[in-house]
Amino acid sequence: MVNNFVGGIAMRALLVALLVCLLPLGAVAQTRPNTILVMDGSGSMWGQIEGVNKIVIAREVVSEILSDFPEDQNLGLTVYGHRTRGDCSDIETVVAPDIGTASTIVDVVNGINPRGKTPMTDAIIAAAEALRYTEEKATVVLVSDGIETCNPDPCAAARLLEQSGIDFTAHVIGFDVGNEPDAIEQMQCIADETGGTFTTASNASELTDALSVVVEPEPVSAPVTFTAELTDGTLITDPVLWDVTDGTTAFADDEGGNPLEMVMEEGSYTATAYWTVTETEMQTTFEIVDSAPVDVTLVFEMPLPAASLMAPETAVGGSTVMVEWDGPNEGLDNIQVAPLDGSYYDYSYTERGNPVGLVMPPRAGTFELRYVLRDRETIATRLITLTEPEIGLEAPASVVAGSSFDVGWTGPDQGGDNVQIGPAEGGYSDYSYTRNGNPVSIVAPSAPGTYELRYRFRDRETIYTQPIEVTEVGALLTAPESAVAGSTIQVGWDGPDYANDYIGVSEPAEDGYVNYTYTRDGNPVDLVMPTEAGTYELRYYLNEDRTILARKAIEVTPIEATLEAPETAAAGETVQVTWTGPDYANDYIGVSVPTEDGYENYTYTRDGSPLGLVMPTEAGTYEIRYYLSQGSRVIGSTTIEVTEVAAALTAPDTAVAGSTIQVGWDGPDYANDYIGVSTPGEDGYINYSYTRDGNPVDLVLPAEPGSYELRYFMSQDQRVIATRPIEVSDTGAMLTLPETAKAGETIDVVWEGPDYPNDYIGIYEVGETGASINYTRTSQGSPLALQMPAEAGTYEVRYVIQQTRRTLASATIEVTDTEASLVLPETAPVGSTIQVGWDGPDYPNDFIAVYEVGATGASINYTRTSAGNPLELLMPTETGTYEVRYVMDQDRRVLASTTIELTKIGVTVTAPETAPLGSTVTVEWDGPDYPNDYIGVYEVGATGGSLNYTRTSQGNPLELLMPATEGTYEIRYMLDQDRQVAASTQITLTPVAVALTAPDTAAAGATIQIGWDGPDYPNDYIGVYDVGATGGSINYTRTSAGNPLNLLLPPTPGEFEIRYMIDQDRTVMATHLITTTPLKAELSAETSVPQGATIPVTWEGPDYPNDFIGVYEVGATGGSINYARTSAGNPAQLLMPAQPGTYEIRYMVEQDRTQLKSLTVEVTPLDVQIVAPPSGAAGSELPVGWDGPDYPSDYIGLYEVGATGGSLSYTRTSQGNPVMIRLPDEPGDYELRYMLDQDRTMLATIPVTVE
Repeated sequence: MVNNFVGGIAMRALLVALLVCLLPLGAVAQTRPNTILVMDGSGSMWGQIEGVNKIVIAREVVSEILSDFPEDQNLGLTVYGHRTRGDCSDIETVVAPDIGTASTIVDVVNGINPRGKTPMTDAIIAAAEALRYTEEKATVVLVSDGIETCNPDPCAAARLLEQSGIDFTAHVIGFDVGNEPDAIEQMQCIADETGGTFTTASNASELTDALSVVVEPEPVSAPVTFTAELTDGTLITDPVLWDVTDGTTAFADDEGGNPLEMVMEEGSYTATAYWTVTETEMQTTFEIVDSAPVDVTLVFEMPLPAASLMAPETAVGGSTVMVEWDGPNEGLDNIQVAPLDGSYYDYSYTERGNPVGLVMPPRAGTFELRYVLRDRETIATRLITLTEPEIGLEAPASVVAGSSFDVGWTGPDQGGDNVQIGPAEGGYSDYSYTRNGNPVSIVAPSAPGTYELRYRFRDRETIYTQPIEVTEVGALLTAPESAVAGSTIQVGWDGPDYANDYIGVSEPAEDGYVNYTYTRDGNPVDLVMPTEAGTYELRYYLNEDRTILARKAIEVTPIEATLEAPETAAAGETVQVTWTGPDYANDYIGVSVPTEDGYENYTYTRDGSPLGLVMPTEAGTYEIRYYLSQGSRVIGSTTIEVTEVAAALTAPDTAVAGSTIQVGWDGPDYANDYIGVSTPGEDGYINYSYTRDGNPVDLVLPAEPGSYELRYFMSQDQRVIATRPIEVSDTGAMLTLPETAKAGETIDVVWEGPDYPNDYIGIYEVGETGASINYTRTSQGSPLALQMPAEAGTYEVRYVIQQTRRTLASATIEVTDTEASLVLPETAPVGSTIQVGWDGPDYPNDFIAVYEVGATGASINYTRTSAGNPLELLMPTETGTYEVRYVMDQDRRVLASTTIELTKIGVTVTAPETAPLGSTVTVEWDGPDYPNDYIGVYEVGATGGSLNYTRTSQGNPLELLMPATEGTYEIRYMLDQDRQVAASTQITLTPVAVALTAPDTAAAGATIQIGWDGPDYPNDYIGVYDVGATGGSINYTRTSAGNPLNLLLPPTPGEFEIRYMIDQDRTVMATHLITTTPLKAELSAETSVPQGATIPVTWEGPDYPNDFIGVYEVGATGGSINYARTSAGNPAQLLMPAQPGTYEIRYMVEQDRTQLKSLTVEVTPLDVQIVAPPSGAAGSELPVGWDGPDYPSDYIGLYEVGATGGSLSYTRTSQGNPVMIRLPDEPGDYELRYMLDQDRTMLATIPVTVE
């Protein structure tokens, strides 16, 4: 019993193992081959293992295992020796491989009755054929208990199966064959030849061990690629060492390679990459779950590039320090100054040049200079020690409220530095940038009190303060006690007259004002009173803070107006209105609806009294009103009755559609009245003519027949005041044309019709209601020429009235097709010009064009057929197959096409491997030299335009200007068509040594000598700039001017940069800092002089070229009134203004019009007299005596009274005293005037009568 149990267990384990081999390995998701179980049904299977028949054990195990066999697994069964004895062909595939066969196989195995021989080799072959082993992967599992008894050579048969199969495998289990060495040898050979396994079992224990080997699946393996790369995706080219482990076993240990290729079995792993150059490592985990290739990529951060900084060890706080740098100069790279372990105080991008200027913090201490990569990581630092800056302010201890005063300053004078005044607790009321000069002008607050003057560094922080006292300011007003509403009064004032101070009139209890005038407009000022009567307040306002310095009450009295107009008027009539009233600027007389604001029509009072006023178009009672412009207040009115207006029309009762008729009319004929023709019951009109065009007027009738209405329209409100009906009858037309024509052809069309303006003959698709395909105006005559469509088909030719596009006649025409042909070469070089012969209609603007094959859009290139036959056609620049087409211009219809193959052209470019930046190199080339081809220099890989280029038409070799920045570039041969690159070569541009020699300090505005060493390329220059400036220079001189050269410095004191500039790209090649010292000047002149006089002005100053002494209005920022160059001598002779008043004399540096010194001068009025007879005869000469300055070109002139233009006649005072003045031929009243030639200023006048 025990032996049977052990034997059964062994057999059962064997079969379980075999069936497990057939199952899919779910853990690795492999696709298993189709499988057939080959069962031994020979007579030896009746043998026993420990008392149990082997076939019985087989039946039990198969039944047990297949009871839960997966339904989706393919399985078949082949049996041998089960039907006849002694028959080697007794082989049968009982169950073909398929899914869901388990129960069938169990039934078949249970019915096996072993009896025959052992043809196991042919059984394997039969199973392989059933599995289509030559087409698909196939597996056979053979269970046999003895030697082959039919086939003499199982090994040869197995070898043939392996060679001819796709992927054939036979697993063999020898059951109870331990004493049969020949059987073992045969079975081993079958497994070896097919790549399968062979196991034996003679008892339960051995069978279990053997089956464990059989059921063990082949390990799954996959190719693995290990790669180390940077964050930008580039492969690390330095040595990389790899460690790969599953936690217990090292599969790679410091294995070199990048990428590293390995084949590994399924499982979980850890990979570590060690970058030897940077001594950094990265690690990741990965899994292999099937045989698919695995990529393991480890990404390393980009290594920080090296950088260095060069700068002085110490500097004054708040100053600008030039920092030289060496670094990658990538986008957003910048140089910073910052507190230790703090954020930056100032920075400058490296792209701005080398060195860069940094503004130091305005205090003593140790700070850090930094090179910051891409504005993210600091890659270089350098310490700098700052000393305390000298800072101070010079100003009065006290100033008057609202006044302007000067503040001298000492400080860094950086961009944004300013001087402020404000309350001690914060805020400011005024400020001025230090760049405006020294001292700066500050306006005091309007309220008295104690304030603070401050020096603000870069408008960021206050670095110095001092107190200042602001004292009270007063004002006084002088004006009449009362004034008429809306009138303009004169207000005298005494006050500070600060910029934009003003005098206003206000309601006493309210802020703000009704009207105002600036004090700068004079003293007294003109001020417009309110239009409403009442008590008001005159006020002196400081512009700053709107502080009121003075008040004075004024009584505004009422104002009235009177109006006289007709009691009645016709609607739309212009009536004359006589009026009295103030006639203020823009006052007007309006006609209004009595109960409504506003007006229907109006006329300005400036048009005189009486004035014309247009009445409304609607009859009724209206008001004529006098409106003040200010506030549109009504101060007078009268009523007027507007009566209906009538009109009448005379015209024919009928007329032809579209014709022009004459319409007689009787009506008011107001401006822009018109006669129109309209559809009854509808507003508006179809056509119209103005009544001003005559009586009768010509009027075009509608194009459609029907009943219409003639109307008289008043222009104002488009009111209709007369109508008359008219019947419009139909009109006809006739067309004569060929029955057929070719597509695109122009035919003659004979027509009869009304020939109204712009009528036309058009061709349309049949039934088309939209636009014509082509048309010709009937004004071209009969017959006229009409072009046919480009497409064949049936069309309609129509006579169309332009007005409303109405068709009067039509006829059909058959358009037949037209043909063309082309003759051209089969191949051509890209970009070449070929000759194309053609045969076609040659209609106007037809063309031959080259296209991409199948293209439906525009051509690449084309030539009109009008250019001749054959014609020349430019080919594209890309190789490939193209289409050449004959195209009708109308509708772009293709009449013929043929293909052409464009071949590559050979092009070479030869240039030096290196050259200095900015230099001109010689480039040799070999290429087609098509029109406008050129050799250009580009950044490597650039897709845009060239940096510089030279046309190939300039010769071979040619000269090419290199960029001004060092680096590697590409020189390219460019086909001008499509900017196609035909050839390229690289060139490396090397730095150019440049140096400057100049003084460290010089007077502002001076011209200094600059020594230089540099390339002296065309248009290179030495310029002076604000420190750190990125724009244009202040002044410059070309290096072509010599060495050394002269350079004009700015007229303002401060620190500047002198730079050697390559003109190309304005590249800075060298810099030198220079400090300009302040300029001084002095002026001396009389403080009171007559108007128009020329006075001597003694001066001291730099006397730079074109410096001048000028006279200005006080505070003026524009040009001078008169001036004298300092080069004219000392003292300068300066012409005073012609108008009396207070002026400024200034010493001006011509460069930037910089003021160095000023003094005030009072220009006083002249007392001038004219003596002449009170009258004289027309056309005679009148003696005129005079007493005046007799300045050069002064004259006595005769003018119409009040004239502002030129004189009627004049004589220069230089002609003597008295002078003779010719009187005009026209009698009347005139004026004699003494005129100062400067500004044509009148100094005296007397009346004279011409008789």
